[in-house]
Amino acid sequence: MASSSLPHAVDCHAHVFPPEFALPSGPGNKPEPYQRVSRHDYLAILARHGFTHGVLSQPSGYQHDNSAMLDAIAHGNGRIKGIADVPYDISDSDLDTFERQGIIGHRFNLVDLDRRAELARPEAERFLARLRERGWWAEIHAHGPWYADLMPMLSRGNKLILCHMGRPQIDLGLNEPGFQRVLELGRSGMAVAKLTGTGRYSREPMPHADADPFVAAVLKAFTPARCIW
Repeated sequence: MASSSLPHAVDCHAHVFPPEFALPSGPGNKPEPYQRVSRHDYLAILARHGFTHGVLSQPSGYQHDNSAMLDAIAHGNGRIKGIADVPYDISDSDLDTFERQGIIGHRFNLVDLDRRAELARPEAERFLARLRERGWWAEIHAHGPWYADLMPMLSRGNKLILCHMGRPQIDLGLNEPGFQRVLELGRSGMAVAKLTGTGRYSREPMPHADADPFVAAVLKAFTPARCIW
């Protein structure tokens, strides 16, 4: 039964892999058969848990093809927004179209698409400037230690979302330089952190207790007002 205690609650991170939308070959994280959920499944899950709205994040398996996500947004009756993955040379008119369709940001997936160095490219700096001009979010999915090198590009004034708390490398500890840069972003007020994906960086089974000190550090640096899940 859906909860009535959440008058306005937003699920901040989900993917849809509808069976009718084929996955391209090539790089990207391909879903298991049980993950091939439709937009109807997603909307039903939101309702079941009392969520009024949701934000879909473009999964790497679809690469630059945002069709499945746009289809879900179009059938969400205004309840769904999306973070797309688009090429840097996309035209302004195409970005305008995406915005009208409910897209509010771009996802830099440096993990699953093997594009760690892409934020060092001159095209990336120009594209980040275009995102700033539009007020779009730049969602960063990177391994924790990479943030030490990414900081120059992430300090340009963009609105930042850090996937999975910046994916800290737990065995390197809280003082690992990349994780410390993540905490700096939090203290600066430049970014929000997704308290998601613990199983992707924990070294222990559920309930992933080894991640607890990292969650506590992120909550302190970002404050609950800039942590989403």
